[in-house]
Amino acid sequence: MKKILFDFWNVIYSRDYGLNIELITFLELLYSRGYELCLFTNTRSDFVEEVDANIPFLKFFSRVIYCEQYRKPDVRAYENLEKGLECKFEDMIFVDDEKENILVAESFGIMGVLFENTERTKLKLDEILKHDI
Repeated sequence: MKKILFDFWNVIYSRDYGLNIELITFLELLYSRGYELCLFTNTRSDFVEEVDANIPFLKFFSRVIYCEQYRKPDVRAYENLEKGLECKFEDMIFVDDEKENILVAESFGIMGVLFENTERTKLKLDEILKHDI
């Protein structure tokens, strides 16, 4: 089964709109179906935890990977994902709003989903996951 990695900034949370409740509801559905969700973000841990304290969402993520030493799109941020998640790159899906971050992920064999809006992302993930048997 695939592991799904999500970026935080402009995917799960935006400065203008706050927490993306529609996406959080979808994350809860994915979680309930047994998909392992991971947060893979450049955002500071204290800010993510502050948002989570107001509306808990981290409970749906089995792992949170903060890119503190090397920030995406630096390839070094991606290098240890396979070992850290105990999963092959080709069994990962990465959702991010930055095309450059997606391209680097894809260079490792990770399937990339460019976040343009919540509805398109949900449709794309549904399409990918229905083939995940």
